[in-house]
Amino acid sequence: MYFCIAGLLDDISQNEIRKKTFSILRQYGFGVTALLLPQHVSLKISFSTDRVDDLLTYFDGLCLSHSSINVTLQNLEVVAIHDAGAPNGLFWYNVSENVSLRKIHNQLNADLPELLGISNSSIDGDRFRYHSTIAYGGKSYEEYRQIHVAVAGEFESINARIDKLAVFCSVQEPAVAGQFFTLKTGALGRNRPKRIQFWGEDEHDDSLVLEILEGKKTATVTKADEFYESDGEFDDGGLEVGDAVDVFDLQQRLRCRIRITEVYSVRFGDIPEKLWRGEACRSAGHFQEAHRHCWPDYDLNDDFEMIATHFELVGIVYITSG
Repeated sequence: MYFCIAGLLDDISQNEIRKKTFSILRQYGFGVTALLLPQHVSLKISFSTDRVDDLLTYFDGLCLSHSSINVTLQNLEVVAIHDAGAPNGLFWYNVSENVSLRKIHNQLNADLPELLGISNSSIDGDRFRYHSTIAYGGKSYEEYRQIHVAVAGEFESINARIDKLAVFCSVQEPAVAGQFFTLKTGALGRNRPKRIQFWGEDEHDDSLVLEILEGKKTATVTKADEFYESDGEFDDGGLEVGDAVDVFDLQQRLRCRIRITEVYSVRFGDIPEKLWRGEACRSAGHFQEAHRHCWPDYDLNDDFEMIATHFELVGIVYITSG
């Protein structure tokens, strides 16, 4: 049996896309192959396994460990394929890569080979392109190209949301498009704002949180190789522009909420002014001195890679002592 895992688009986005797709289906005679499954963003290339119970149990945990995902469907693209040995085409919406999509894809690639005894596809990994197919096969690539010229303008950018994941299954050998069905769906369980904690000398040191509350601190940095990693229940990692994030102190008390405004890579030896000011430092040198103190076990040379995150304060939680 063959399986694939995908994120289901919200009803509003799905209905908008299907309305446009149905229109071009009637006008140009496309088949319904791509419409047999709900509109989705593929998260991993299909794979074969007989360990169905293991897969479905893993899937339940996967859903519970991730939050809903905001996605942007950019534009309509025509892609050349071979369908049943014949050169054909397809239409898909390009989906902008973001941290949440990449995090799930990387997790699937890391977990499933060991769990199910499978190998990742050559297309999985850095080459993987996030997409949502709307028409598949039935016409030559050249016909698809000609139709694309006429209809591409109708498929404008859409901001959508993924609140559920799905397992699609085909019992046919070999698996081809049009033979998959929805085997299981699961709601993304962490439908709450992301969380973050800030460094302190000990659990009672909330000096950085206080700087945020006072409007002094509007930026932070993370070691690049740890940016996507969760650090317990109160620090999710993988922050994206637009995220609302709850700030907890080291005593696990909610103190405020921030919104992420900018994320970018930076080297330790090249700290821009907006970053050291956002970190409430006096200069780039002061920033470097402070982080050598916070990260004494790291070789903070000029080429040390970090991810900078800027934010704005959007709400304060007032707490009482005792």
